[in-house]
Amino acid sequence: MITSKPIPNEKVPNLRDLGGMEGAGGKKIRSGLLIRSEQLFNASENDRAMLAALPLRRIFDFRNPKEAAEKTDPRVGDSVYKNLSIIDVSTVVSWENDRSDRSEPQTKAAENDPEAGAKQMCSVYRDFVRTPFSRARYAEFLQDVLNTEDGAVLWHCTLGKDRCGWGSALIQAVLGVSREDIVSDYLFTNVCLKNEIAGMMETLKKISKGTALANSGSALVEAREEYILSAFDEIDRQYGSVDAFLEEGLGVDADMKARFREKYLE
Repeated sequence: MITSKPIPNEKVPNLRDLGGMEGAGGKKIRSGLLIRSEQLFNASENDRAMLAALPLRRIFDFRNPKEAAEKTDPRVGDSVYKNLSIIDVSTVVSWENDRSDRSEPQTKAAENDPEAGAKQMCSVYRDFVRTPFSRARYAEFLQDVLNTEDGAVLWHCTLGKDRCGWGSALIQAVLGVSREDIVSDYLFTNVCLKNEIAGMMETLKKISKGTALANSGSALVEAREEYILSAFDEIDRQYGSVDAFLEEGLGVDADMKARFREKYLE
C-alpha cells in the first residue's frame, strides 16, 4: 500500500505530498504539486519559505469562515488563498445549542453512548456526498486545482483529517488511485498526528470526567476506516460507482479527468 509522503518541516506535522502514489495505468502522481495539510496557522517562517519555494500557487482552506478567522493562514510567498468552506454552517447546530433544554435528550444519549461520536462522523462523511452544498464546494476545488497553471496547490482543514481527507480522496480518485491506497493514505493521518491526537484525548478525558462522552470523543479526533467507507457507501448507494459520482455529482467528465491525469501523472 502506498501513501502520501510527509514533507519535512518544523510546525505542521500533517503536511504531505501526494507525489509517488500510483494512479491510472501504473503512472505515478508527480511530486511537489499536490499537497494536503492541516491548518497553516502554526507554520514557522522556515515552513512558509519551504512551501513558497515549491513554488506554492494556491491554498484552499476548507474551514468555515469563523474557524479561518480565528486561526488565520499566514501568507506564503505569492500563493493565492481561497476560503472554500465545505460544510454549510447554517445547517450545523452549535455545541452551545446542543446543551440547551431543547436538546437535552440528545445530549444525554451522547453521554451514555460510546459510539455516538463514530455515528456522528459517519454521518458527516455521508453528507460530503449527499449534500449539494458540499458537492458544489468540492467541485469548485477540483476545477480550481485543474486550472492552476503551474506550481503546487495545497488544501487543508483544521487537522487535515476529514474535510481535507475527503478532498484528498477525490483528487486521488480522479487520478485513478486504488480505493485501497486512498483508504491507507486517509488512515496515515493518525500516524502523522499521533502526538496531537494523544494530547486532545487527554483533554477530553479531563473535561468529560470519565463518562462515555470521553470514549465517544476519541472518535472525533481519529481517522477511522469506517468514516471514509461511509462516504464510499453513500456513493455506491446514490450513484452506483465513483466514476458516476465524479461525473454526475461533481462535474468531472471524461475530458476533465483526462486533463487531470495528463497534468498530474507521469
